[in-house]
Amino acid sequence: MALFEKKIIVGQEQKTFERIRMLRLNILVHSVIYYKLNQNIITDEKFDNIVKELAIIQKKHANISAQVKEYKKEFEKWDGLTSGCHKLPLNDKWANRKAHYLLRICK
Repeated sequence: MALFEKKIIVGQEQKTFERIRMLRLNILVHSVIYYKLNQNIITDEKFDNIVKELAIIQKKHANISAQVKEYKKEFEKWDGLTSGCHKLPLNDKWANRKAHYLLRICK
């Protein structure tokens, strides 16, 4: 690939890219809510399903997953176990703002 050339993702690949991105962000925000703020707005079962879905999609579409920049390092070896949530950046400013916002609107 030439300098400044970027692979363009289209169609189903774009949907997969966006799904991975959305799942990562959801897992991080809900981990802040649960592990740091000791609250929840979704059931444990729903959270477990999101965690497992991300693991499956990232494994099946490793090439697309590698292109998702959001928290790439933190989710690089994601295995679908909720124990991995403790290793996420729970002090991340964006995730904490989003967590507090969701808690406010869900009351």
